[in-house]
Amino acid sequence: MRDQVTGGTAYWLDDGADTGDIAAQDWCWVKPGDTAEALWRRELAPMGLRLLSGVLTRLDAGEVPRTPQDPDMATWSLLTWPSDWPGAGELNSCPESIDALS
Repeated sequence: MRDQVTGGTAYWLDDGADTGDIAAQDWCWVKPGDTAEALWRRELAPMGLRLLSGVLTRLDAGEVPRTPQDPDMATWSLLTWPSDWPGAGELNSCPESIDALS
């Protein structure tokens, strides 16, 4: 992994690929030597739960968090489905296997 920072976004769905308005967003550091699995377990999975929980709490309070994405700052991945990921077959040995998404 070469990125020093990564993060997550909860966003409203639209007709594009990851182009909807942002409902919540957060970031974290990528530590030297991090593997994708270590980063996912330590930072990204808990972050996703916090983001979703926060959005649901705000919706329950009558708020509709919605910030348009800046297309100049948006990023996306060419890999659109977990089965396309390099090493996806190796994920089957993880308890949180990607097969759970199927």
